[in-house]
Amino acid sequence: MPLNNTKEVQAMQLPIQKLRPFENHPFQVKDDDEMNQLVWSVLIQGVLTPLVVRPLENDEYEVISGHRRLHACQKAGIEAVPALIYALDRDAAAIALVDSNLHREKILPSEKAFAYKLKRDALNHQGKTSPQVGEKLLTVEKIGLDGGDSKNQVLRYIRLTELIPGILGMVDAGKIALTPAVELSYPFAGILFCGKCGAVMKRMIPDKHKNPTPWYRCTTRGCDCKIIKCAVVESEIKTAMEEWLDAYMVQIKADQQPEVDPVTAALETIRGQIAGLQHQQESICEYLEKGVYTIDMFTKRNTSLSKEIKQLQLAEADLMRQQSEQIQKEQQVAQIIPTTQHILESYPLLEIEEKNRLWKLVLKSVTVYRSPDDKLEVNIYPNLPK
Repeated sequence: MPLNNTKEVQAMQLPIQKLRPFENHPFQVKDDDEMNQLVWSVLIQGVLTPLVVRPLENDEYEVISGHRRLHACQKAGIEAVPALIYALDRDAAAIALVDSNLHREKILPSEKAFAYKLKRDALNHQGKTSPQVGEKLLTVEKIGLDGGDSKNQVLRYIRLTELIPGILGMVDAGKIALTPAVELSYPFAGILFCGKCGAVMKRMIPDKHKNPTPWYRCTTRGCDCKIIKCAVVESEIKTAMEEWLDAYMVQIKADQQPEVDPVTAALETIRGQIAGLQHQQESICEYLEKGVYTIDMFTKRNTSLSKEIKQLQLAEADLMRQQSEQIQKEQQVAQIIPTTQHILESYPLLEIEEKNRLWKLVLKSVTVYRSPDDKLEVNIYPNLPK
């Protein structure tokens, strides 16, 4: 564990009540079977490996390494633990915390994601790399070397921190793999296609030797669609949606149903006719009982009425289908307009995963094409009711 701020270390017993977990540390401390075993171990053998801490104000200490041991001691009722005290600042302590935990036997993707982010932020704050460009590539390269991952893999893990907790939990549970999860963290994942060949547009991670900012490229080998910066695509789609929303609201106003819906009116008429014919059926039964109708007359009249009722019931079913489709269409319209307005009005404040979720509610697909002569064409296909 690199402890760069000081070469001096002090070993001593520290009271449990003076120890504080590292603020926002990314590694989970669970009350599971392994924790129960650790509690039993410290009760029988004591704490064999000292905690690593740094001094805070008010005679307290922040734990750098040993959060599980600390929790086990708290559960076991142990009042003091052995500790190594290093005088580290926050950044050096964060780096040491990550490096001391990354090579554990079991580590969740979310833990590694937030650990890499914590270390990147600490290294950048220390000013060890140039803060001029994008993701500070020299920093992530160093993190990759220390953690045994490539630069791009480090960036993928850090990207996971943009996911909402529910999706991140599915990654930890193994229900979503790393690469699909990373794709989910970007707007338009799964709905952005090449306008030339129809293939999926893939979001590319910046490379210090090529592009300093993320971009999309067509996944079809040989397609002449040029790469497009992600920020440009996002801006163009947002503008296109603003223009579409204005036009769509005008169209909806023009297409508004009259106060008396013809389908509803037709249904009322048909149901009235069915009720009238059913009443006639009841009447001819009385006529048969009173002897007004012979059996032959009754049979012919009842057959005729049943046929008319059947035809009207078929017409009623068709009108009910039309009414259901109309209600569904109205519900979709009622959803797409406020959802689109919410996206456009709140766009700078929305989290990436929220943008992705909302875009998929209002957009069926988007096609983009940047021609060899740099002409950009963007087409949006809103998720409109049929």
